Amino acid sequence: MKNKGFTLVELLAVIAILAILVIIASPNVLKIYNKGVIKSMHIQEVQVKDAANLFVEDYCNSSINQTKICPESYSTPVNDKKTVCLQDLQNSSDKYIGTIKYKDSDCKGYVTYYYDSELGTYENPKTFLFCGKDKDNNYEYVTDNDYDFKEYCKCNDDEKICGSSYSLLYDVLKNDYNNNQLVKIYKGNHSDSYNEVGDRPIYYYRATTDDEVKQILNKNNVVFGNYCWQMLRTTDTGGVRLIYNGETIDSEGNLTCSNDNSIKSIGKSMFNENYNSLGYVGYMYNKSETEKYKYTYKKMIDVQGSSYTFKYSTSFDYKNGVYTLKDDIKEIKAAYPGNVKNRHYTCLSDSETCKNGEIYYITGFEYDGDDWHLYYITLKNGNSVEDALNSMLYNDVNKDDSSIKKYIDNWFEQKLLNYSDYLEDSVYCNDRTIIDYSNWDSKSNCTSFGAAYETLKFKNYNLNNDLYCTNITDRFSVNNNKAKLKYPIGLITLPELYLLKDGSTSAPYREGFYTMSPLRSFNYSQLVNGSLFGNNYFQAPNNYYLTIGSSASIETYVRPVITLASNTEYLKGDGSSTNPYIITDNK
Repeated sequence: MKNKGFTLVELLAVIAILAILVIIASPNVLKIYNKGVIKSMHIQEVQVKDAANLFVEDYCNSSINQTKICPESYSTPVNDKKTVCLQDLQNSSDKYIGTIKYKDSDCKGYVTYYYDSELGTYENPKTFLFCGKDKDNNYEYVTDNDYDFKEYCKCNDDEKICGSSYSLLYDVLKNDYNNNQLVKIYKGNHSDSYNEVGDRPIYYYRATTDDEVKQILNKNNVVFGNYCWQMLRTTDTGGVRLIYNGETIDSEGNLTCSNDNSIKSIGKSMFNENYNSLGYVGYMYNKSETEKYKYTYKKMIDVQGSSYTFKYSTSFDYKNGVYTLKDDIKEIKAAYPGNVKNRHYTCLSDSETCKNGEIYYITGFEYDGDDWHLYYITLKNGNSVEDALNSMLYNDVNKDDSSIKKYIDNWFEQKLLNYSDYLEDSVYCNDRTIIDYSNWDSKSNCTSFGAAYETLKFKNYNLNNDLYCTNITDRFSVNNNKAKLKYPIGLITLPELYLLKDGSTSAPYREGFYTMSPLRSFNYSQLVNGSLFGNNYFQAPNNYYLTIGSSASIETYVRPVITLASNTEYLKGDGSSTNPYIITDNK
């Protein structure tokens, strides 16, 4: 009988079964292979550690052969750790170990020895290997992802992890702090980034004498974007905050900066177009609400010389579009602070029912030598003074740019736009937190304007070095939709100025410049007018005027502030005005 071969259908069935068996078996085979590779890496890690122990004994612990020099990575411990690089083991004359392989790739690595406080020696060596690289230039095998990148960079020239050979600008302040070189570390709350909670130490320059001021001004100079800047501090995300310090000077082909007593600015600007409303202290503000509550005044004597007689109250009712005075109503002729007291509401008439759907809230008095002037804001639609404050300072306020923001943004567009990638999206704080409502508290007694009577005080009226920005609507940054900057640039704040110097130091400049910090209100809004390292009347003899302010509509100097990103490097320089740090263009 003739043997028959397999039919085509039978062959196809057998091939299909074999394919299924291969598919089932492949993951298991791959797992066995991967386990073998990992086991091989563990064996090699032990071999590297043993080789390092021999190397340390011969090169670092033995004094017999003086030609064998212990590497600095081991002889100079950092943070209680000593390191032996794999390349030292491979390149030594005795060649303590050969090439370490992961699959077909060579490995880099190091062995770290940790200080044992009980024994007083460096023990417990651990091997770290880094092998193979994928298409994104990431290692395919790493012994432990929790490795110390500083130890890694002692042994490897991996630019992706370690950066280039240039130095970080952040480390300038850090090293000065470690060497007690006029740099302090900030201990309070902070909010330098809108998107993250930074945990990097904040280092800042601090002068307590005029001589220290001069020293700092000759070590914090930076050239960036072809302009001179001065370092103020680092940020909690590792950035470096700079303040504008003029144009560069070409000195025989080298860029230098000037540190004479003349103020360096990008020009002069008002902070805002007006000053007769609290809202004008905003770096951005709600123009319509601000103008709605602008200050108005009325003399208490008419043109015939007779005193007005008006009714005043501590509260009001509002029904059907009509305001009516309520609580402790008093009719007063020739009003002044002493007889009005805490009766802030009035119809500016002898009636208890106000006309035209309006009521008036008294924000203070001023005496001109002949007569009292009553200052007030107009309230409508049932609004109270609390509603007015919220709409000017807190609720959806950042709709319109201030005059100074427009000025700075225009300068940035023309001068720094091409350098945007170097800058960190940092928070610039326009803290509008009120610490003393005074006349704006409807329960407090009315006061007059003058040397001892402000009608309202903002947080930075009282000297403080608090870098925490209280309200989200005051934390200006590119990514904050409630306080959104067009560009990553702003102004210095009073706390940053106060960190810089002791109140006894002298101002190196004759004129001040706008800060971003609201100060107080008389019958007009006022912002802090600062001077870098200057005293700003911080410690006035009467201990009252702690800061000096400018009306929001006064033109004064503009010195913008930027924040360089955490990875910013400098090419050369020592920070002096004649040899400033030159920021690299490695991006």
